[in-house]
Amino acid sequence: YPAYAVGGLDGATNMIYLLNHTEFAVSELGHQTVKNVLLAMRFYCNTRNFPLALSGRHPDGNGKLIPIQYALMAVSGTPDGKAAIDAEMAGAYLRLMKGTSSAIQNDPEYMPQTPNQREEQMIRLLAGKGYTPEADPQGNLAMGYGCISVQRRSNWSAVVRGHSRYLWAAEHYIGGNLFGRYLEHGSKQILTAPDG
Repeated sequence: YPAYAVGGLDGATNMIYLLNHTEFAVSELGHQTVKNVLLAMRFYCNTRNFPLALSGRHPDGNGKLIPIQYALMAVSGTPDGKAAIDAEMAGAYLRLMKGTSSAIQNDPEYMPQTPNQREEQMIRLLAGKGYTPEADPQGNLAMGYGCISVQRRSNWSAVVRGHSRYLWAAEHYIGGNLFGRYLEHGSKQILTAPDG
């Protein structure tokens, strides 16, 4: 559920960044796990927005990933510590920031906020070191524990979601989440993004 994940990832990426190259640094496995989660999130979001079927009790189309988390992971280096900047995360960050306004516009209350100056500083830092935006992700990602399959080509994605007897369909309450209740009962959403 990305709306919960963005807050947790904010803490995790800040911790990896702050403790990087100290005796308290996050383990290679922990660092790689957070990186994998962020790369999966950028795969199923197009470009920043969560698909409606993954929006849980916030099916308003406003949920987004947090680009600065990718920048922090980039400047924290690779999980194995062999490179000072993680080129894969730098490319992902620069693609997420390309052609978009970093101004906060009606973001949901659960989303961590980042000052525009910090995002711009990270763009200048990474671009100044010669990093460029990655190409749009391509291929298929099957997420069995989420009953999700994502197919990406060019700048579009198709997200299919279901549920099972082992994975609940939605978080809902009496009088709450009336619109998001059935999105996981089998849905397909086609997402497009502006051409880069």
